[in-house]
Amino acid sequence: MKTFIYLLGLSFLLIGCKKDENEREPNTYTIEGRYLQDCNTPWENINLRFRIIRLYTFSVEVNVVGYTSTDENGYYRIEYQDPREFKRADPGELQIDFSYPTNPDQYYGVVEDLVPHKNLTVDYVTQPNDTAFFRTIGGGNLTSSDTLYFEHETQRLQYVVGPLDDNSPFDTIVYKSNFGRKTITWSIGINNVNTMRERNKNYGNYGSTVYQRNICSSVEILIDLSNAK
Repeated sequence: MKTFIYLLGLSFLLIGCKKDENEREPNTYTIEGRYLQDCNTPWENINLRFRIIRLYTFSVEVNVVGYTSTDENGYYRIEYQDPREFKRADPGELQIDFSYPTNPDQYYGVVEDLVPHKNLTVDYVTQPNDTAFFRTIGGGNLTSSDTLYFEHETQRLQYVVGPLDDNSPFDTIVYKSNFGRKTITWSIGINNVNTMRERNKNYGNYGSTVYQRNICSSVEILIDLSNAK
């Protein structure tokens, strides 16, 4: 009998602990950054709205976790809490929306797919200007009868005939958007993007390079052809 009472009491204790875990206060997080018209000009009095969005099979859950606006230097900072942080298995994604002073009630999406429940620094430039330089390692492995095909962006296929000088970039991209991560898919002798993507896990004639853009700056993209066949 005593054993039964002990186990029953332990069960209530565990249930109570789980309930406290679900009902505890959410943590406080900080998001800060700058909003710029171009790479050098800050934008003052831009209104920012911060939302956490969770997508389910038959519904969408949206929680607005804060508002703020930029100062004369284009700087903003906000502290927020997500009241659903401990009550949903899916953390969702954080989205930042903006509105202009002339129409403060009309919001536009700025940055999506941010990871919530972290301290973040997020800068946004409405008219960015940054350059990506393509360069090879082992480009001399290509002969004059070899062609390197590579995908600039979605379905934009470019090509260059070998051999290539490793010391000089062979192509460039000038970006005008804020999307940061890019994947370059490449192959030797295949000019079909879908085929390149299917085979880019193989080492040799196919490959892909993931790189992080430097907004309002430049980045070098290396394509390693050292072991190309």
